[in-house]
Amino acid sequence: MLDKSTYMSDVQSGVYDRKFEHYKVRQNARIVTIGRGLTGLYERQAKVVDISVAGAGLELSHCIGLPKHYYLMIEGFPNRIGCAEIYRKDRKVGVKFIAQIDEHLIHKMIRSDYFKTK
Repeated sequence: MLDKSTYMSDVQSGVYDRKFEHYKVRQNARIVTIGRGLTGLYERQAKVVDISVAGAGLELSHCIGLPKHYYLMIEGFPNRIGCAEIYRKDRKVGVKFIAQIDEHLIHKMIRSDYFKTK
């Protein structure tokens, strides 16, 4: 039987000890959470303000009821990125990705963000 103390425990991994280059972006996104008892999917709007292959900084309208684990879906990209929250301060949230994302995706995001502001 699985001990409850190990469910969603913080696993130490060398990938989060390394530093990755962060890129400033302003991408609209959605945070997708799963309800208690797998009762349904819930979405809220967010903005990605910086990103690396291992994590991102987000801005939300509010953090009330936001769990520690969720999916990030960035507008214009089909990927659903699993996230674990590492800090929360007011409306700003920092997340680490459960699995590193492809650097090619980040470069596409930077290019789309650049041309969107022109």
